[in-house]
Amino acid sequence: MKISKRIKCIEQHIQDHYQHIWDCCCDHGFLGGLLLETKRAPHIHFVDIVPSIMIQLERQLEQFFPLNTPSGTSWLVHCQDVASIDLQAFKHDAHLVVIAGVGGELTAHLVKHISHAHPEINLEFLLCPVNHSYKLRHTLINARLGLKSEFLIEENQRFYEVIHVSSRSATPISPVGDGLWQSNEAAQHHYLSKLLKHYKKSSQQSSLDNDAYVAYQSLYHQLNNAL
Repeated sequence: MKISKRIKCIEQHIQDHYQHIWDCCCDHGFLGGLLLETKRAPHIHFVDIVPSIMIQLERQLEQFFPLNTPSGTSWLVHCQDVASIDLQAFKHDAHLVVIAGVGGELTAHLVKHISHAHPEINLEFLLCPVNHSYKLRHTLINARLGLKSEFLIEENQRFYEVIHVSSRSATPISPVGDGLWQSNEAAQHHYLSKLLKHYKKSSQQSSLDNDAYVAYQSLYHQLNNAL
C-alpha cells in the first residue's frame, strides 16, 4: 500500500527519545508500521475505536512484526476511544501521541481529554488536523501546552498544518502559527489566501471564526509589507 506524503513527513519528524508512541491516525496503522520498521520507540501503540479495523490491523502486525522475535520494539493494539487512552501504567516514561487525519475540532477534543487526564506525565502531541487549526490552537493554549515545532505539508493540492506540542515546553503557541510563515514561499501565501477566504465566509457564524479572520488578515498584511 502506498504511504501518503503526510504520513511520511510525520514519520520523518519523529525522533527516537520516546518510550511510547501512540498512533491515533486514521490511516489503518501505516504510521505505526513505519515506526516499527525503524524501531523509533520501544513500544508502539495502535488506537482506533472501530473493531473491524483493529482486528485486521492486529493480524497484519502479527504477520509482519511477530512479537515472539527479538526486535527491540513491541506493539499493542487498543480498540477504544482515543480520548480514553490510559498512560498511568507508564507514568514515568516519555509519550508521544500522534493524531492525524481528523478535523481540528475532534483533535482538540481528544487532546483536551488526554492532557487533562495526565497532568503530571511527560507528554507530547504531534497533530495534523484536516481543518479548523485555529480552534485547535486555542485549545492547545488553554491546555497550557507549549510549542516544539510546526510546519506545513502540501499534498494533492491541499495544505495541512503539523503542530508538535509538549507539556514541558515553555514556548508559547501562536493562534495563527507564526512558525508556518517564516520562509515566505508561494505555497504559504496560497494557503493563507485559502484561510482568509474560508474565515471571511464563516466570520458571521461565530466570534472565534471572526477572530480568526481578523488575525489572518493582519498576518496577510504583515507578510505583504515584508516583501
